[in-house]
Amino acid sequence: MKKLFGLGLLILSLGVYASDNVQEINNQCQSGDKVSCFKLGKMYYNGDSVPQDKSKASQLYTKACEAAYAKACHNLGVMYANGEVVPQDKSKVFDLCG
Repeated sequence: MKKLFGLGLLILSLGVYASDNVQEINNQCQSGDKVSCFKLGKMYYNGDSVPQDKSKASQLYTKACEAAYAKACHNLGVMYANGEVVPQDKSKVFDLCG
């Protein structure tokens, strides 16, 4: 029983940590940190610790890409290649990933 209680506390503390971590990453992104914008974009794309929102992910990837973060440009390019949330646009893919 004590092990289950301890496990429950661990799970609850991880949930609080994840929530705090998302807020911290968001704050860093809002302050102009391109890596944080990329990380937050991935979280929204995958629904990791936040509700899945590919539209929000594309906005965050765009912000990081405009700040010259290559990984964000790549992920945004993949979204354009697949027509995910953004219109399919092969020339945009080449601009972003080429």
